[in-house]
Formats: sequence, C-alpha cells, structure tokens
Amino acid sequence: TLRRSFHGPNRAAAEHFFALENLDSVLRAETENELRIARALADAPPQRVVRRTSSTIPRGRYARVPVMVGDSLRSYMFDTGANLSVMRRSEAEALGLEIRPADVSIGTSTGRRFIADVTVAPKVKLGGIEIENVAFLVAPDEVLGRDPQFAIPGILGFPVLDALGEVEFRRNGVMHIPERVPRYDVHNLALRFLMPVVQ
Repeated sequence: TLRRSFHGPNRAAAEHFFALENLDSVLRAETENELRIARALADAPPQRVVRRTSSTIPRGRYARVPVMVGDSLRSYMFDTGANLSVMRRSEAEALGLEIRPADVSIGTSTGRRFIADVTVAPKVKLGGIEIENVAFLVAPDEVLGRDPQFAIPGILGFPVLDALGEVEFRRNGVMHIPERVPRYDVHNLALRFLMPVVQ
C-alpha cells in the first residue's frame, strides 16, 4: 500500500481527505507522513519473498541476527514493534543504496522525533529466506546510537516479519522460521495499516 501511485484518483482522494473540516491534527500528521513515504517509494517494485527454506538463526548480543544485504553480511536487530525497517544513513551509504528524499517525521519509543528519508535494498537474505525490494527508513546515525559498541546499523521491522509468515523465538537463543507457514483456527490478530491489533 505504501508504494501505490498517487496520481489520478488516489491523489484526488488524498487531497479530498486533507480538505475535510475538523480533521484531527494527529491523524493529519500521520497521513502526511505516510504519503511522503508512498511518494518516495511509488516507482519501487513491491517487496516479495523469492526463496524460502526452513531456517534456524542464532540471535546474538542485543537480540541481533545475521542478515545478508546484497552480498554484505550485516548484524541487525529484529523489532516486531517497528512499523518499517530502519537503517543508519552511514549504513545505507556503505551498502551503496540509493537514498530517496522523503522528509518524514518519525517518533521513537522514547518520545524523540527525527527526520528520515527512505531506501530500498534489492535483496535481503535471512537464513534461507530471500526477500527482494525491502524498504527501509534512513535515519540519522545518532538516532540508532552514538557509541560504536552499541550502535544499531539496521532494524528489520514488521513488513519483513509479515513476509516471513511465522517466527518462533526459542529459549535457546535462536529464531526459527518454518519453510511452510502453518494454518491456524484462531484468528485474533488484524492490521490497521502496519499496526498489529490484537483481539
């Protein structure tokens, strides 16, 4: 949904929405941010899983997991609460990724706000799962830690988790991703845009 073109009917709908009287300021700001991201990603191909095998992945210090971005082995956090994946600006530059201007205002769990751009990693591999066209917010380096020992180069967020279908965090410190996503009779989880909602 973030990569839908905002020309023609979609753009007209957005303009009509912003013209509504008494539009809640928080909802307006959230929607404006989503539109900025969508416009920056409008010509990017959709994220998709291209290869999938059962994978058991060790979780290292600070809940980091090994991930291949292109041909480069990295160590990223896996954050089920992040609506989008995030990486440091220096990380995007080191990987040679195109940084697309978006000027998005993002809030953190600590209440801080920062301005972010976006990028798309053509290939991300997590264990035996290969995902193409993964979108990342590009954050100022200091947002993800100043101390080199604790700084987070990247965070895999909800769209990647959604692509994996199911993830088990086991007591022995590993993360297991099944080859086939099981079907369940219980349906108590839904999405409001990229925000999980539990019954």
